[in-house]
Amino acid sequence: MFNPIRLLLSLAVCASAAAATSPPPALLYAGIPWRVPADSARARLEAQGFTYGREDRFHDLYFHRGDGTLLKAEMQDGRLVGIVVADMARRAAVDPRFAALVDSFTAAHGKPDSVTATYAHWEAGLSELVMYVSFDGAVRHVELDWMGPGELDEMDRRYQTVRDSSDLSLPALPAGYTIVRHTGLARTSVDTARLARRAGGVLHGRFRIEYVRPVGPDSASFDSAEYEMDFDCAQGRTRLAARSMRLHGAVRHADTYNGLPWETPRPDGHYARGLKAACAAASVLRPAR
Repeated sequence: MFNPIRLLLSLAVCASAAAATSPPPALLYAGIPWRVPADSARARLEAQGFTYGREDRFHDLYFHRGDGTLLKAEMQDGRLVGIVVADMARRAAVDPRFAALVDSFTAAHGKPDSVTATYAHWEAGLSELVMYVSFDGAVRHVELDWMGPGELDEMDRRYQTVRDSSDLSLPALPAGYTIVRHTGLARTSVDTARLARRAGGVLHGRFRIEYVRPVGPDSASFDSAEYEMDFDCAQGRTRLAARSMRLHGAVRHADTYNGLPWETPRPDGHYARGLKAACAAASVLRPAR
């Protein structure tokens, strides 16, 4: 639980392309808003019965509670972006505790987006809750990872500072981009600085999909694809405006388009992933004027 670089979850989450026009409320731990300052986060957690322990080199805050629960508050530039909880249940109590927690969170947050006997995942906009059976040394426990807007960006930044040159890795994102999905082998991000809501609730913006290793045929392989599109979250449709494919930073192919029709993207393709990412990132947009 308390490795200073918490690996980004590599479990691929199957997701539908369609999304609600208005993103659902963020998933919050104990009602604490994301991006509150560190001192406010500490005060709120202490009010929940946690005792402060220490601060690490990334300025994350560590807490414990009398029932055995451990908690780490993850920070980005001094503001709360993630909560990692090692639940009090241990050993034989883990499986029934996990099942009870899934039932409890299902009642509070709705059906999980993905669930197995030892893993459950909820997402809402740029916030996520991942619950799974984990190990602390030889001891099984239930871990809950609450992730807010900016948490994936911060974990990616930290990894860049400690990775070995031989590691499979991705370059730093251009300014304005926010990571929406990271599988360890591929990263999907949205340019939230330019993402805009247009008439009828349609979004317009750019997204990137990047791979740690090139994909596609040798004659046209690429490791980065960037698209500019219109996104109709309510209807699950996209309309392409521009795209470019790169390999090691060099453009291999680029096109611009005008007046293309709306299309329903192929499931699990780039357009579907971009639609889902853009609709999730819309949670950071201000209401249309």
